[in-house]
Amino acid sequence: MTTRLRPCTDPARWDAARAASGRAPIPFHDLTWLRSAAAMTATMLHPMVVERSGEPIGILPLLCRRIGPLGLVSWSPTPYVGPVLAAADLAEGLELATRWSFRHGVGVQRYGFSPVESPSEEVLRACGYTVSHERTYLLDLGVGVDALWAGTSTQCRKKVRRARARGIEVHPVRDTGSLGRAVRAAFASRGRRDGLRGVFPPRYDDLTAGPAAVHLAEARDVDGRVHAVLATVCLDGYAVTWAGGVLPEHRDSPAGVLLYWDAIAWACGRGAHTLDLLGVPDEGIDRFKRQFGGTSHPVTVAERALPGLRMLRSG
Repeated sequence: MTTRLRPCTDPARWDAARAASGRAPIPFHDLTWLRSAAAMTATMLHPMVVERSGEPIGILPLLCRRIGPLGLVSWSPTPYVGPVLAAADLAEGLELATRWSFRHGVGVQRYGFSPVESPSEEVLRACGYTVSHERTYLLDLGVGVDALWAGTSTQCRKKVRRARARGIEVHPVRDTGSLGRAVRAAFASRGRRDGLRGVFPPRYDDLTAGPAAVHLAEARDVDGRVHAVLATVCLDGYAVTWAGGVLPEHRDSPAGVLLYWDAIAWACGRGAHTLDLLGVPDEGIDRFKRQFGGTSHPVTVAERALPGLRMLRSG
């Protein structure tokens, strides 16, 4: 039986291939979302369906950018972009990815796997990948809003009440301008590059063009000043607090906590079973997200570099 990669531009065919993998769907594997991600990161999207004997068995989204003569395929800053395949097909899919990368002058491949997946580290290493782990927090929304509220920390509940007492309210919006400011400021405050080299923030219509539901909300005070903004996305029951933050001039505002609680309530209202708080890059973010009562989960990251690049890195 022959296994191969085939480019795919048809959303229906892409969804069928994704479903054939047996993996739980998440918003960032949707083809429309991946196209938006490519525009935001100034990368080239190569959406590949993995086929065996002409039948789809999974997908391999490749976000590629050039660094001089070489290409880089990377999941960051687009969450969880990597092979979406059944466990038994992962090794074969990675081999196809390596062949594709070699033909297209890609020096480094970096893939991220969602926290609901558990790729075999033995398989990843046998295919020449180094393995590392990041973390995120997942909330089980099936327990209901009341239990979720009770599961937050005392400080979290106090901050939500304090925000409301100050007249701060949450407003759904379509203008993404404050989202751009908040995200840029959040990365700058940690001395990190955001990786968003393309068109960011995206237009609201672009964010909502696909099947994923999007909740873009601002927390404003009684004078109409925006304190914080948060975009949450949901697809097939899996919701993610994708991007946002508190604006620098309101750094001490409790509005960010209020927005996250609003995102939890929104996801519950949509019938989502899981909310992913998306990433724990440092101790401060860990403290912030831990207060919402989620469970810490590892996020597997796999990287493979051409042999020459590995020697340069280690030299």
